[in-house]
Amino acid sequence: MKKKFANWLGLVASVVASGVAVGQTQITNLSDEGTKSYPWRNSTGQVIPNTNSPTAPVVKGPGETVRFFQAGSQELQQPSPSDVPAAPVAPVNPAEKQVPLAVQSNAIHEQGYANNCNTCNDTWAPKSYFNNLPGGLKFGGFTQSGYYSDPTFGGFNSGVDDRFRSHQNWFYLAEEAQAGARWDFGFRADVVYGIDAPFFQAFGNPGPSGFDNGWDYGSYGWAMPQLYAEIANCNWRFKAGRFLSPIGYESIPSIDNFFYSRTLLRTYTEPYTMTGILGERAVNDRFTLLLGASLGWDTAFDRNNSGFNAITGVRYRLNQNVRVGLTSSFGDTGIRNSGSLNSAYAEMQLTNRICYVIQGDVLNLSGQDELGLVNGLYYQVNRKLALGSRLEWWKSDQQGLGTSRSTYNWTVGANYRPLQNIVIRPELRTDWGAFAASPGDTLFGVDAIFAF
Repeated sequence: MKKKFANWLGLVASVVASGVAVGQTQITNLSDEGTKSYPWRNSTGQVIPNTNSPTAPVVKGPGETVRFFQAGSQELQQPSPSDVPAAPVAPVNPAEKQVPLAVQSNAIHEQGYANNCNTCNDTWAPKSYFNNLPGGLKFGGFTQSGYYSDPTFGGFNSGVDDRFRSHQNWFYLAEEAQAGARWDFGFRADVVYGIDAPFFQAFGNPGPSGFDNGWDYGSYGWAMPQLYAEIANCNWRFKAGRFLSPIGYESIPSIDNFFYSRTLLRTYTEPYTMTGILGERAVNDRFTLLLGASLGWDTAFDRNNSGFNAITGVRYRLNQNVRVGLTSSFGDTGIRNSGSLNSAYAEMQLTNRICYVIQGDVLNLSGQDELGLVNGLYYQVNRKLALGSRLEWWKSDQQGLGTSRSTYNWTVGANYRPLQNIVIRPELRTDWGAFAASPGDTLFGVDAIFAF
């Protein structure tokens, strides 16, 4: 037990330390359709106990999307061409306004999908058409569709075979609790339709059964990944209900990510949703604490929830250009058994145009170990075009992987914004190793997102 604890603690420390070192050094130097199946069921549909299955149900379909990363920083503001936007000043309350340089789950950062973009210049923020409804209500979302040439093991692209797919048609209705001297109340409800939706259903209960699980039509389906009430004041924000998982760096809504495809860490190691209570306290304008508890992973409001786990986390901004974070889950996850998951990241704005992100996860659930490391490098060419590269290593003790248990993938891509509310994301991806669906092949994908 001590050895496992030392292993994950060492990896987390190395991820954060290496990321911070790189960022500070740079700053100093600069001054079809199939039927849905579940991995814990056999071919007859019977439940297989004590499974070592991945988090997500194996569904034929792809997924993922993007928002632009921060374009620069006030501390590093250098004379630059007029086509490079300047970064916004760091907000006073990180619990409300700080969004990472690339992506983050809306479970923590209360911005509607791209409606209040803080990661880019105001010119890049998609226009919100329905954010001034009577009674302070907000309605919005996005629609994402794309094409992938071949299937991948991860990235919601398993089973894709040279077809156009509608991934996420995401809608939300919310009344945000306003942080102030007095407590204020709000709520949020999100509904998704598309080939990605079965990943966001409540499949984590035994069976699985209940709530939105089973709202399927072939490979497509509906899901309600968020349904919660919230309360907030100037330092605290609580939500109670079902919300997007705060664990990890890559976001669930595709509009918040740079790449079309997803990492193996996001697809298989980390939970998608949680149901419980989550609190966030802004200690100051740099430091934020997370504390909560959930009824397992990827569950909902059913009485047969079999898990209970604690959620902890910290977010810390060292300066305008470097941010680090650590999020953890400890306890009974439900269908995936008991254990812990720790996810750490560091993100650096190296120059006005270049952003670097490193993330590492360590999972241990009843003897099943998973490790992963993701490196991302992004370059903003101008106001409409950005380029990116992502390299991932992922290792799992899941059964049936043969002698090699490590899997790798390398993805290069671009974001192009022809209009304020539209982004197009072409990419090339290569997978190799134990889980590679097409080892060594170069896969091509392109999708488009329209925000409203």
